[in-house]
Amino acid sequence: MPDLLNFNVIANIKTATAKRGPEFLESLVDNFLANSLKLITEINESFEQNDFKQISKIAHKLKGTAASLGAEQLAQLCFEIETTDYNTEIGMLIKQLSDCYNKTQPEIKQAFITK
Repeated sequence: MPDLLNFNVIANIKTATAKRGPEFLESLVDNFLANSLKLITEINESFEQNDFKQISKIAHKLKGTAASLGAEQLAQLCFEIETTDYNTEIGMLIKQLSDCYNKTQPEIKQAFITK
């Protein structure tokens, strides 16, 4: 499993957005976290409905967003969900996704706020 966060990606974002001020980064992270939580909720709902095509579609969307902000483990779990054979393993991966989000949330906020 990759590191929770990719600090090189985060540093590049911070450098690229330095002129926009800390409020921009805070807003970026808050939007990412809110959107991620919404997508994880949609994945769980799709799982309850056995809609594996929708799970894959949502996981793909979340994977791209997570990777672009340096949330490596979240992106990796989304990749695994997106590419799994829809067997009993997918329920475990979805549970891991929620747990990973809960670990990522405070860490990514801290990583973007610190200099």
